[in-house]
Amino acid sequence: MTMRALLVTLLLACWPRLATADEFFGALDTPYLQGRGFQFADGKLSLGGYTSFRYRNEAGEKPVFDFRDLSFLLNWRPAPDWRLFAEAEFGEIAIIKSGTIDDSAREFDLERSYVEYSANPSLRLRFGKSLTPIGYWNQIHAAPLVWSVTRPWSSTAPFARHTTGASINGVIHADTVDFDYMLYADNSAFLDPDRVDASGEGGTGINPNNNFDNGAGFRLVGNLFNRDLSIGLSLGDFKISGLADRKDFVGLDLIWHLDDTELSAAALRRNSRGRGPDEWGAYIQIATPVAENLYAFARHERIKNALPAVSANVSNIGLNYHPIPPVALKLEYRYGHNNDAFAKDAWLASFDVLF
Repeated sequence: MTMRALLVTLLLACWPRLATADEFFGALDTPYLQGRGFQFADGKLSLGGYTSFRYRNEAGEKPVFDFRDLSFLLNWRPAPDWRLFAEAEFGEIAIIKSGTIDDSAREFDLERSYVEYSANPSLRLRFGKSLTPIGYWNQIHAAPLVWSVTRPWSSTAPFARHTTGASINGVIHADTVDFDYMLYADNSAFLDPDRVDASGEGGTGINPNNNFDNGAGFRLVGNLFNRDLSIGLSLGDFKISGLADRKDFVGLDLIWHLDDTELSAAALRRNSRGRGPDEWGAYIQIATPVAENLYAFARHERIKNALPAVSANVSNIGLNYHPIPPVALKLEYRYGHNNDAFAKDAWLASFDVLF
């Protein structure tokens, strides 16, 4: 994120009364909440993060060990109605392949940085850099919080992972259903022109980038049965950097919790309005307990990509073990048909920690 966007965000964050030094730092014996970070100023300020180590052994390739992420999360409420959130990430810190360590891909990025004002629970105003609210996978950014090592292609590849601009969001309560909504406008070309929003997992992405220049979108989620069932609709219209035509997005997704079993599914279509090939993807996934703190998961996805013009099937099966809640050990096997351009057949594993 550029200094232009960061400066505007920080100025907005400082509009309410700032906390004093004592309020900001709190006591010296700052409490630590497992998986939720250090708590300062009576809980008004928290500092945590997550890290991820990965192993990848793709068909026809040598095994790769990847120190993939080290992210720090800052959440500050300087006043009851104001919130400042930021995520700073060191990515691709070191890659070990054939006995050599390569850190040439190492990067630092301000993944998220926004200020939010809550007029009431049903109306919050936000400005800054956020995760694009298309589907639900892209908004779960921390690796320890997802079942699998890799993510579905349709959850990240067809669009930029971030938007920079303004939005309104909130929760609307009805008799039998709660609605979460977000209406947002993006102007990344002006506010964050130096961003690089590459698609794909672990270097296997087939699109060089999907950076947004500008656009707008809407997401609505209906939550039923005490939020055991959530059904989401995502709509968007964006100009993608380097492409002449604008893109329309429409997506549907579902998460259903049945006791300790989670069933999820989603479909996304990216439309070029007749001026180019369309893209779409759909998947279904199930995760269920098989022993204490051990879960098995399986996912199948059907994909149609534009460049290159490829249709493929990709399946993932694996295990997710939580020895303690903030730590996840994952083992995954990925296979498919006509899937080399998307994600080769591979054994994958990760060690993820939320701190």
